[in-house]
Amino acid sequence: MRYLRAQDLKDGEITADDPIYITRPYYESVSRSHIRSGYLLFSIMGSIGNLAIVPSGFPPATANRAVGILAPKADTDPTLTRFVFLLLCTNLGAELYERVKKGGLQKRTNLADVADLEYPLPPEPVRNRIVAALDAARSISRRMLKQADDLLAGLDGFVLDSLGLTLPRPDAPQTTYAVRLRDARERFDPDYNGPRFRTLRYKIEHGKFRPQSVGVLFHPIVSGFAA
Repeated sequence: MRYLRAQDLKDGEITADDPIYITRPYYESVSRSHIRSGYLLFSIMGSIGNLAIVPSGFPPATANRAVGILAPKADTDPTLTRFVFLLLCTNLGAELYERVKKGGLQKRTNLADVADLEYPLPPEPVRNRIVAALDAARSISRRMLKQADDLLAGLDGFVLDSLGLTLPRPDAPQTTYAVRLRDARERFDPDYNGPRFRTLRYKIEHGKFRPQSVGVLFHPIVSGFAA
């Protein structure tokens, strides 16, 4: 059974980057904190303030004490939980949430204080319009972030193509190689003299453009503090 932690709540979703699990007997022993579809989860310790709505069809799960669980009292208005979730993702929601955080270095949130939070609750048609608008905005934002990530990922190839370089393949684990002593006088560490880095240095030294060292272009400063 899935055991959720605060770090599993990210960008409004329950992630599966590094999941952990518990046995069914332990899961059955904590029936009070069983998590079901439609519940609103939020981190109350650690990465405080992250939220997620449990999606439909999510497998049986529970959570540790760093995750707060809000179970809707009524299932008649499916957009109500979504409205509260989106509201808490706005600056207004952040301001409201900031008021209930407690502690010094280790911030935490008490569920009783969360239950006392008050926020504007418009009629259902108005809530539906707000939810639709915010969902559309979040969708556009995610699409633009995805495009930005793809662009940044492609910059490596663009830079290498512009410089006329290709990266050599990584050395195999436990690679054995020999180096002439005269070639190792400058540096004696294995990474510097490994086949991959030697190949890369050769490509740079005999490449499309004349190589130049950083020390020629800048004054190295050993420390920002006066010795």
